[in-house]
Amino acid sequence: MINMFSYKTIFSLLIIMLLFSSCTNSQKEKKQTENEIIMENKNTTNSVDILKNQMFAYQKEFHPSYSKEDVVTCGDILNLYLAEIEKSASKEEGMKIVKSTIEKLNILNEKCEGSLIETIEREQICEIVINASAKKGYNTMEEDITEAWREW
Repeated sequence: MINMFSYKTIFSLLIIMLLFSSCTNSQKEKKQTENEIIMENKNTTNSVDILKNQMFAYQKEFHPSYSKEDVVTCGDILNLYLAEIEKSASKEEGMKIVKSTIEKLNILNEKCEGSLIETIEREQICEIVINASAKKGYNTMEEDITEAWREW
């Protein structure tokens, strides 16, 4: 009787563990799919909003020498870039838009004593600019098309 009970208990526990493991794997797969969607959306205007939100959060906690208006201006410059690069018809026109955008960001960052665009922001901004231009076929994802004009 004890042996029979033990086998039933062990068998039941194994079934429960398998069911739990199955649920956990499907939750992991769902989370992975959600993360992939988020990564795909980084190439859209949402990436500008993510950048701005991070800048606002940093500002709230550490009080750097830039204002909320400076963050909004940075976002506006990037959103204008995304709209203009989407409408552009040639690589030459696209690179003029890149140059103009980077120069505007240089001026804004200088106004903020270099505190608006630091390492993390630089990487995000470059990713936004490079991705949008690459979608048009003007460059590869490995080319840093901002470097020639970037001062941050």
